[in-house]
Amino acid sequence: MSAFGSFIFTLLLIAAAPASHAQASTQRAYALTYIDVLPEAAPQVRELLVRYLHLSSGARGCLGAAALQELGRPERFALIEIWDSEADWRAQRSSPAVLALADQLSAFSAGYEDRRLFEARTAADGEHVDFHAPLQTIAHLDFGLPVPAEGEQFINDLSAQLRMLPGNLGAAVLRQSEHGNHLSLWVQWQEESSWRVALGSTLMHKLRTLVGPHLGSPFDERVYRSLR
Repeated sequence: MSAFGSFIFTLLLIAAAPASHAQASTQRAYALTYIDVLPEAAPQVRELLVRYLHLSSGARGCLGAAALQELGRPERFALIEIWDSEADWRAQRSSPAVLALADQLSAFSAGYEDRRLFEARTAADGEHVDFHAPLQTIAHLDFGLPVPAEGEQFINDLSAQLRMLPGNLGAAVLRQSEHGNHLSLWVQWQEESSWRVALGSTLMHKLRTLVGPHLGSPFDERVYRSLR
Protein backbone atom coordinates (compact mmCIF):
# COMPACT_ATOMS: atom_id res chain seq x y z
CA MET A 1 0.00 0.00 0.00
CA SER A 2 1.29 3.51 -0.82
CA ALA A 3 2.13 6.04 1.89
CA PHE A 4 -1.03 7.99 1.10
CA GLY A 5 -3.07 4.81 1.05
CA SER A 6 -1.76 3.90 4.50
CA PHE A 7 -2.57 7.42 5.69
CA ILE A 8 -6.18 7.22 4.51
CA PHE A 9 -6.56 3.70 5.94
CA THR A 10 -5.39 5.01 9.32
CA LEU A 11 -7.94 7.80 9.16
CA LEU A 12 -10.69 5.26 8.48
CA LEU A 13 -9.67 3.26 11.55
CA ILE A 14 -9.72 6.41 13.66
CA ALA A 15 -13.15 7.39 12.37
CA ALA A 16 -14.49 3.92 13.19
CA ALA A 17 -13.02 3.77 16.70
CA PRO A 18 -15.51 4.13 19.60
CA ALA A 19 -13.43 6.89 21.17
CA SER A 20 -13.73 9.12 18.10
CA HIS A 21 -16.94 10.78 19.30
CA ALA A 22 -15.43 11.65 22.67
CA GLN A 23 -12.42 13.16 20.94
CA ALA A 24 -14.58 15.15 18.51
CA SER A 25 -16.50 16.73 21.41
CA THR A 26 -13.35 18.37 22.80
CA GLN A 27 -11.91 19.84 19.63
CA ARG A 28 -12.94 22.54 17.19
CA ALA A 29 -15.92 21.46 15.06
CA TYR A 30 -16.65 22.49 11.47
CA ALA A 31 -20.31 22.02 10.54
CA LEU A 32 -21.25 22.02 6.86
CA THR A 33 -24.92 21.91 5.87
CA TYR A 34 -26.25 21.73 2.31
CA ILE A 35 -29.82 23.02 1.99
CA ASP A 36 -31.98 22.52 -1.13
CA VAL A 37 -35.27 24.44 -1.20
CA LEU A 38 -38.16 25.05 -3.55
CA PRO A 39 -36.97 27.54 -6.21
CA GLU A 40 -39.72 30.06 -5.49
CA ALA A 41 -38.77 30.07 -1.79
CA ALA A 42 -35.16 31.20 -2.26
CA PRO A 43 -35.74 34.82 -1.12
CA GLN A 44 -37.42 33.71 2.12
CA VAL A 45 -34.66 31.19 2.81
CA ARG A 46 -32.02 33.85 2.32
CA GLU A 47 -33.64 35.89 5.10
CA LEU A 48 -33.90 32.88 7.42
CA LEU A 49 -30.24 31.98 6.99
CA VAL A 50 -29.13 35.56 7.64
CA ARG A 51 -31.21 35.47 10.82
CA TYR A 52 -29.43 32.26 11.80
CA LEU A 53 -26.08 34.00 11.34
CA HIS A 54 -27.19 36.76 13.71
CA LEU A 55 -28.33 34.20 16.30
CA SER A 56 -25.07 32.28 16.07
CA SER A 57 -22.81 35.31 16.23
CA GLY A 58 -23.49 35.74 19.93
CA ALA A 59 -23.74 32.07 20.82
CA ARG A 60 -21.27 30.42 23.15
CA GLY A 61 -18.45 28.74 21.26
CA CYS A 62 -19.26 30.14 17.81
CA LEU A 63 -16.05 31.20 16.05
CA GLY A 64 -17.74 32.23 12.81
CA ALA A 65 -20.28 31.20 10.18
CA ALA A 66 -21.05 31.82 6.53
CA ALA A 67 -24.36 31.42 4.71
CA LEU A 68 -23.94 30.86 0.97
CA GLN A 69 -26.18 30.72 -2.12
CA GLU A 70 -25.01 28.78 -5.17
CA LEU A 71 -24.32 30.65 -8.40
CA GLY A 72 -26.67 29.57 -11.16
CA ARG A 73 -28.71 27.44 -8.72
CA PRO A 74 -30.31 29.98 -6.35
CA GLU A 75 -32.42 27.25 -4.73
CA ARG A 76 -29.28 25.59 -3.31
CA PHE A 77 -27.64 26.96 -0.17
CA ALA A 78 -24.78 26.01 2.12
CA LEU A 79 -24.12 26.92 5.73
CA ILE A 80 -20.59 26.49 7.09
CA GLU A 81 -19.77 27.10 10.75
CA ILE A 82 -16.78 26.81 13.09
CA TRP A 83 -17.39 26.08 16.77
CA ASP A 84 -15.11 25.58 19.76
CA SER A 85 -16.55 22.08 20.10
CA GLU A 86 -19.23 19.78 18.75
CA ALA A 87 -21.07 20.17 22.07
CA ASP A 88 -21.34 23.95 21.55
CA TRP A 89 -22.70 23.46 18.05
CA ARG A 90 -25.29 20.92 19.21
CA ALA A 91 -26.37 23.21 22.04
CA GLN A 92 -27.01 25.97 19.52
CA ARG A 93 -28.95 23.62 17.24
CA SER A 94 -31.26 22.68 20.13
CA SER A 95 -31.89 26.23 21.40
CA PRO A 96 -35.54 27.40 21.18
CA ALA A 97 -34.75 30.25 18.78
CA VAL A 98 -32.89 27.99 16.35
CA LEU A 99 -35.54 25.27 16.57
CA ALA A 100 -38.19 27.83 15.67
CA LEU A 101 -36.08 28.99 12.73
CA ALA A 102 -35.61 25.38 11.61
CA ASP A 103 -39.37 24.86 11.61
CA GLN A 104 -39.79 27.84 9.29
CA LEU A 105 -37.02 26.59 7.03
CA SER A 106 -38.52 23.09 6.79
CA ALA A 107 -41.64 24.56 5.17
CA PHE A 108 -39.52 25.53 2.14
CA SER A 109 -37.38 22.40 1.96
CA ALA A 110 -37.09 20.40 -1.26
CA GLY A 111 -35.60 17.47 0.68
CA TYR A 112 -33.57 16.72 3.77
CA GLU A 113 -30.71 18.88 5.03
CA ASP A 114 -27.34 17.26 4.33
CA ARG A 115 -25.45 18.11 7.53
CA ARG A 116 -21.89 16.89 8.21
CA LEU A 117 -19.24 17.51 10.85
CA PHE A 118 -15.58 18.04 9.95
CA GLU A 119 -12.19 18.68 11.49
CA ALA A 120 -9.50 20.90 9.96
CA ARG A 121 -6.82 18.87 8.18
CA THR A 122 -4.12 21.16 9.60
CA ALA A 123 -4.17 23.41 12.67
CA ALA A 124 -3.48 26.50 10.54
CA ASP A 125 -6.51 26.04 8.29
CA GLY A 126 -9.09 27.28 10.78
CA GLU A 127 -7.08 30.46 11.30
CA HIS A 128 -6.94 31.38 7.62
CA VAL A 129 -10.54 31.64 6.43
CA ASP A 130 -12.70 34.63 5.54
CA PHE A 131 -16.36 34.10 6.38
CA HIS A 132 -17.34 37.32 4.60
CA ALA A 133 -15.59 36.65 1.28
CA PRO A 134 -17.94 37.58 -1.58
CA LEU A 135 -17.30 34.37 -3.53
CA GLN A 136 -16.68 30.98 -1.93
CA THR A 137 -16.26 27.47 -3.29
CA ILE A 138 -16.72 24.08 -1.64
CA ALA A 139 -15.38 20.93 -3.30
CA HIS A 140 -16.05 17.43 -1.98
CA LEU A 141 -13.15 14.98 -2.35
CA ASP A 142 -14.23 11.39 -1.76
CA PHE A 143 -11.01 9.38 -1.85
CA GLY A 144 -10.85 5.78 -2.97
CA LEU A 145 -7.81 3.54 -2.64
CA PRO A 146 -5.04 3.36 -3.61
CA VAL A 147 -3.75 6.93 -4.02
CA PRO A 148 -0.21 7.82 -5.18
CA ALA A 149 2.28 8.48 -2.39
CA GLU A 150 2.89 12.07 -3.49
CA GLY A 151 -0.79 12.79 -2.90
CA GLU A 152 -0.35 12.93 0.89
CA GLN A 153 2.11 15.82 0.83
CA PHE A 154 0.13 17.58 -1.89
CA ILE A 155 -3.05 17.54 0.23
CA ASN A 156 -1.11 18.63 3.32
CA ASP A 157 0.18 21.69 1.45
CA LEU A 158 -2.91 22.41 -0.64
CA SER A 159 -4.63 25.04 1.50
CA ALA A 160 -1.40 26.97 2.05
CA GLN A 161 -0.70 26.94 -1.69
CA LEU A 162 -4.25 28.10 -2.50
CA ARG A 163 -3.86 31.05 -0.15
CA MET A 164 -0.94 32.25 -2.27
CA LEU A 165 -3.02 32.56 -5.45
CA PRO A 166 -4.01 36.09 -6.58
CA GLY A 167 -7.40 37.12 -5.22
CA ASN A 168 -7.55 34.36 -2.62
CA LEU A 169 -8.86 35.32 0.84
CA GLY A 170 -8.56 31.98 2.59
CA ALA A 171 -8.70 28.20 2.26
CA ALA A 172 -9.13 25.15 4.45
CA VAL A 173 -9.04 21.40 3.86
CA LEU A 174 -11.61 19.73 6.12
CA ARG A 175 -11.79 16.02 7.00
CA GLN A 176 -15.21 14.54 7.74
CA SER A 177 -15.37 13.26 11.31
CA GLU A 178 -17.26 10.06 10.48
CA HIS A 179 -15.46 9.24 7.22
CA GLY A 180 -11.74 9.96 7.24
CA ASN A 181 -11.41 9.53 3.47
CA HIS A 182 -13.99 12.28 2.78
CA LEU A 183 -12.47 15.75 2.50
CA SER A 184 -14.05 19.11 1.71
CA LEU A 185 -12.02 21.94 0.22
CA TRP A 186 -13.43 25.33 1.31
CA VAL A 187 -11.92 28.32 -0.51
CA GLN A 188 -12.73 32.04 -0.36
CA TRP A 189 -12.15 34.57 -3.15
CA GLN A 190 -12.26 38.34 -3.62
CA GLU A 191 -14.46 38.01 -6.69
CA GLU A 192 -15.61 35.58 -9.35
CA SER A 193 -12.86 36.61 -11.76
CA SER A 194 -10.19 35.62 -9.21
CA TRP A 195 -11.67 32.14 -8.95
CA ARG A 196 -11.88 31.79 -12.74
CA VAL A 197 -8.24 32.78 -13.16
CA ALA A 198 -7.29 30.26 -10.47
CA LEU A 199 -9.03 27.49 -12.42
CA GLY A 200 -6.27 27.74 -15.01
CA SER A 201 -3.44 27.79 -12.48
CA THR A 202 -0.77 25.10 -12.27
CA LEU A 203 -1.96 24.26 -8.77
CA MET A 204 -5.55 23.55 -9.80
CA HIS A 205 -4.35 21.55 -12.79
CA LYS A 206 -2.22 19.44 -10.46
CA LEU A 207 -5.17 18.94 -8.12
CA ARG A 208 -7.25 17.48 -10.92
CA THR A 209 -4.54 15.37 -12.53
CA LEU A 210 -2.97 14.02 -9.33
CA VAL A 211 -6.01 13.57 -7.10
CA GLY A 212 -8.91 13.42 -9.55
CA PRO A 213 -8.37 9.89 -10.90
CA HIS A 214 -8.35 8.51 -7.34
CA LEU A 215 -11.66 9.96 -6.21
CA GLY A 216 -14.54 7.59 -5.51
CA SER A 217 -17.00 10.09 -7.02
CA PRO A 218 -16.76 12.90 -9.60
CA PHE A 219 -14.92 16.05 -8.56
CA ASP A 220 -17.79 18.17 -7.22
CA GLU A 221 -17.03 21.88 -6.79
CA ARG A 222 -19.86 24.28 -6.04
CA VAL A 223 -19.54 28.06 -6.34
CA TYR A 224 -21.40 30.37 -3.99
CA ARG A 225 -22.12 34.01 -3.25
CA SER A 226 -22.02 35.07 0.37
CA LEU A 227 -25.37 36.20 1.80
CA ARG A 228 -23.77 39.10 3.63
